[in-house]
Amino acid sequence: MAKRKEGGRRANLVRCYLTDGEYTRLMSYTTSLNISVSDLIRAKIVYGGMLDVDPVKLLDVFVQIARDIARISSCISETKDHLSRTKEISIGSPIADACRYMMEYQADITCLEKAIRMLLIRMDRKEKML
Repeated sequence: MAKRKEGGRRANLVRCYLTDGEYTRLMSYTTSLNISVSDLIRAKIVYGGMLDVDPVKLLDVFVQIARDIARISSCISETKDHLSRTKEISIGSPIADACRYMMEYQADITCLEKAIRMLLIRMDRKEKML
């Protein structure tokens, strides 16, 4: 490893030769992402396990997921209220099955929320790395 330069700058140089086409592609890619070649190398190779997403598009997806969850939750609440007015619930009855499906749905929602939180954490880490 090379000696570290004064001021804490990185001292290890990476060089490679590219064709004109490859270089043009590389430069258009870095320009479109608004990052340097060094940052691209770090993001893709050194920290390649990090998530690479467009935050605006991801936010749109999260908004749609939230709308879907709210709509489904509303339907399930109405169904649950209707079922709670029913006097007898026996095992194997359609009402018992519906209650079981509602509990499974709630477990799925919890799992989805956890996955979304983890995704946001990974995005935050990526942002701090660049």
